[in-house]
Amino acid sequence: MKLLWNLLDTLKLSLPALLLVTTVHEYPHGIVARMLGDDTGERAGRLKWNPLSHLDPVGSVAFVLFGYGWTRPIPVNKWKFKHPVRDTILVALLGPVSNVLLGVVFYILYFRLKSILLANSYPMAFILFVARSSVGFGLFNLFPIPPMDGAKIMLALVPEEYMGWYAKYEVYGILLAVVLIILRIPAFLMHPVTVFLSELTSKIAGG
Repeated sequence: MKLLWNLLDTLKLSLPALLLVTTVHEYPHGIVARMLGDDTGERAGRLKWNPLSHLDPVGSVAFVLFGYGWTRPIPVNKWKFKHPVRDTILVALLGPVSNVLLGVVFYILYFRLKSILLANSYPMAFILFVARSSVGFGLFNLFPIPPMDGAKIMLALVPEEYMGWYAKYEVYGILLAVVLIILRIPAFLMHPVTVFLSELTSKIAGG
């Protein structure tokens, strides 16, 4: 019974956080791509704030269980960009950057409200969970593993002759990402970053 209650407590935090974090991650990809000349995501019906349109089944489960995951990528056609390499990298970076900014905002909000709300209340627990998970989600998606943004950045930079090799092994990306998450390697790597941001935002917020 205790295990069930712990699971329910986790879901109360992780499910709404998942909807917020993934939407903030994915929507900027499509908006910036459209601004740079690629309307592929818009024509595919993905340029929306509806979080359900951006959820990846495996990535969502990984996020709920371990705090790290990925989204269903908005389709991008780099050949519609005026500067294909530069613009592809810019579009890919916007998701992780948006997540880190969201995390910073929620960290500041947490320290601002710390003296008003109880630390163990649901609102405070949710705000802190979003802050940590959004930063972790954004940085994890910079790993050069398909289907994450780091892979898109790497693919934009590699010479054309290596793209076939990369695409051949792309199918193993999700499996590798799951293994890394289960082994808690992202959590280990992200811990110093989250501690740094927590301390920095605490000073900014006067906490």
